[in-house]
Amino acid sequence: MIEIKTDTQSALSGLLVEEITERLNRNVPVLLLASGGSTAKIAAETCNTILERSGTRRSLLRWLFTLSLVDERFGAENHPDSNWKRLVESGLITSSMTAIRVLHGQEDSKEAFEHETERFNSFLEEAAVRHAAGHLYVAGVFGIGSDGHTAGILPESPVSRQDAGKRPYAAGYKAGLFKRITITPAFFPHLDRVAVWAGGEEKRKALVSLMRDLPAWDQPAQLLKLAGHVTIHTDLIIEGS
Repeated sequence: MIEIKTDTQSALSGLLVEEITERLNRNVPVLLLASGGSTAKIAAETCNTILERSGTRRSLLRWLFTLSLVDERFGAENHPDSNWKRLVESGLITSSMTAIRVLHGQEDSKEAFEHETERFNSFLEEAAVRHAAGHLYVAGVFGIGSDGHTAGILPESPVSRQDAGKRPYAAGYKAGLFKRITITPAFFPHLDRVAVWAGGEEKRKALVSLMRDLPAWDQPAQLLKLAGHVTIHTDLIIEGS
């Protein structure tokens, strides 16, 4: 189910904080997958608020709350265009949680690219098994590009054409300026809750198109319809939403 709301970034963050905190208070393990770009600040604010509200339970978060990424731009760890670096620069505090980077080390090679992609896939495979068994709640902070991309999945990319019913859960490919490591269509059904920020007039066409059924290779954001519950917050008024 997808809802489109005219609202603020703070409201989006508050929604996630409430839903994640409620589960953590019941000792339900939570995995939060964050994006970079325009949503990095939202993800950082969400995580920091969850930590602030944990109070005397903070010591338990190391075991209950895990943060990782939806996608990453490949390169040496902490390279200038890294989504993880963007999160940290947005004020993310990783103490008292389990923080899982996608990039490890300084090597920028074909072998390292394949290794990091496989490492991320293994992490998501374990998460999918736990989720399917009812032992993990999976949430995500996503954005939508003006071209309809989401996560690191660009229109007409190899990942946009992957069968959602077939693994792997992570894939790497070259597009534009970057090599990208991203979740694939196969992982979207394991997302219980997704909060999306899509602000600015340049996003209007993508949001209107999302209300139609289009192939994922035309508009990868259509893959969000595979997730459990999706709320898109925007500063636009979208008729019919």
